[in-house]
Amino acid sequence: MIEAMASGTPVLASNIRGYRQVIDNKKNGYLVKRKDPKAIADGIIDILSNPELKKKMIENGLKTAEMYEWNKITKSVLDFYYKTIEKKKTSRKKIKRWL
Repeated sequence: MIEAMASGTPVLASNIRGYRQVIDNKKNGYLVKRKDPKAIADGIIDILSNPELKKKMIENGLKTAEMYEWNKITKSVLDFYYKTIEKKKTSRKKIKRWL
């Protein structure tokens, strides 16, 4: 999804939690009911028949993709790993106290 946005392609995706965290419907992508072929077809037709919507989705998708560049999210990923390691160390210390 992010790669498509970064390449300037309008994104159509299922309306599920993970995708909703990235896509703001009809702003940087298009969300449709999952497992619904008619909704997918209608979404594609809507995007292709509405040049302004398509243009807005491409522009906003490019901006969204920039937020997920590795040089920007690396710190967040590393912080998550370090916090997880620290929690594990803390948990081990608590367990040792009980033994």
